[in-house]
Amino acid sequence: MINYSELLTGAWRATWKYRAMWLLGMAIIGGCNVGGATQFSYGLGNDASTYSQSTDYETVAMLDALTDLAREYWLLLVLIGVCLFLLACTALVIHYIALGGIYRGAALAKQNQPVQFTALCRAGTETFWPVLAVSLLFKIGLGIITAVVVLLLVILALTIVGLVIVLPLVIILVCLALPLRSVISSLYSFTIQGIVLQQLSIGQSWQQAWRLWKANWLDALLIYLCAVGWKVIVQVLCFIGLVLLAMPVALFGYLAYTSEAWLSLGLGTLALVGLLAVVGFLVKGINQSFSTHLWHRGYAALAQR
Repeated sequence: MINYSELLTGAWRATWKYRAMWLLGMAIIGGCNVGGATQFSYGLGNDASTYSQSTDYETVAMLDALTDLAREYWLLLVLIGVCLFLLACTALVIHYIALGGIYRGAALAKQNQPVQFTALCRAGTETFWPVLAVSLLFKIGLGIITAVVVLLLVILALTIVGLVIVLPLVIILVCLALPLRSVISSLYSFTIQGIVLQQLSIGQSWQQAWRLWKANWLDALLIYLCAVGWKVIVQVLCFIGLVLLAMPVALFGYLAYTSEAWLSLGLGTLALVGLLAVVGFLVKGINQSFSTHLWHRGYAALAQR
């Protein structure tokens, strides 16, 4: 039986001792957050009212102006698009290199060996392609399964009898969300560790991860709950910190606003936003490092049985 108090305290001691892994944790989080897209939709109505016609004319004029700018500066727009694409690709490469390196660091930390950032980056580079392949396979597989389930629910919901069936199915799926995420997280972590730490092929690592989870599914669930519980505690503490910080910030903003000190208000706002961004990024990196130590120590304990 795994001693979970020792598992948690050991993961925290390793997280605090090996701070170089915080950088890898931040690299993993940063790679995940790159690639978001914003969509803009414009609606041109056919209302006969004066206000609507005026709005339509203004909208058409704005679109024509944007079209003219795009035609005039198309090369600049292409260069910006290429730069954004290269930035996203670079961030994803860093993400998967850091993912392999952070598990190597967790293994070294458990053995009380020195952990060097450059060595972890080299280790992550060596396992980049198989780690990327496993991640893509998991994402594509989950995407297909999710699409099929949603499609079946929509088809069932189109009928009266199906609608009666869909509601209980949705409730069941919601109840199964946590166990299913536990299964996926366990298999993914075990597979990645087999590749990074044991130099197994993707197929061999997956088979080993499946056997390990099948024989220890309850412990895997408890390890996942420990990771989720840690994350919830960190979020609650961060929320409390934000609430405590909000009071002096609100007082400063009120004084700056009433005295019309707009420059001070603007600089203070920028400084606060920057500070919160840095602190939030650091907290996420520490949380990623802790979760990695937790999963590796759990993996090692289960593998020794």
